[in-house]
Amino acid sequence: MKILALDTSTEVCSIALQIGDEVLTRFDDSGQKNTDIILPMIDTLMAEAELKPQGLDLIAFARGPGSFTGVRVATGIAQGIAYGADLPVAAISTLAMLAQGAYEKTGQSRICTINDARMKEVYASAYEFDSAGQGVEVLAERVCKPETLEALAWTDGLLVGSGWGAYADKLESLLSATQFEIDQDIKPEARYLLSIARGMQERDETVSAEQALPVYLRNNVAKKKGER
Repeated sequence: MKILALDTSTEVCSIALQIGDEVLTRFDDSGQKNTDIILPMIDTLMAEAELKPQGLDLIAFARGPGSFTGVRVATGIAQGIAYGADLPVAAISTLAMLAQGAYEKTGQSRICTINDARMKEVYASAYEFDSAGQGVEVLAERVCKPETLEALAWTDGLLVGSGWGAYADKLESLLSATQFEIDQDIKPEARYLLSIARGMQERDETVSAEQALPVYLRNNVAKKKGER
């Protein structure tokens, strides 16, 4: 299977290309604008693999929640490539991608993802992974005040994401009931989309280019200040 995965939903810009058992990646967290570097990254990687979009089997992308501009960019690029090459799309939660990365790096089966959503809020979700590495969402993704995030019925787990660094004091109530380990070094990367995308393909959960839509969680994200 040949899969192109991309993510621009946070400050990190990354792509991954799977060709059979081989995975090629590009990753940039230098602070450059994702909108400026994502297309050259894709072009370079595809050229390196001597592959055209028509030779792919699937497009995967992080559909949010995250940066409004970044989520729109990734959605537009995924839609454009999929539409032009008539490919199915796996639209995957940014939080699920981060949890998958944490699982693959640590083997921890219970993972809570909390990203800084700005505006004194966080994007949050939680996943449990089975022995096959399949993550199941046990806390539906949401945007909320960090101090209102409900405690999980876990005795232990791993907390990842940028939210802890931004709101450590407000997340103490979540941690008080659970022996969470905290890992702020795990970053979202497109290569963590690959295994999720393969599972979606097997379960017939992919969509067409037109149905590959962004998820912002904030209903007012596109409104002007005067309308909020």
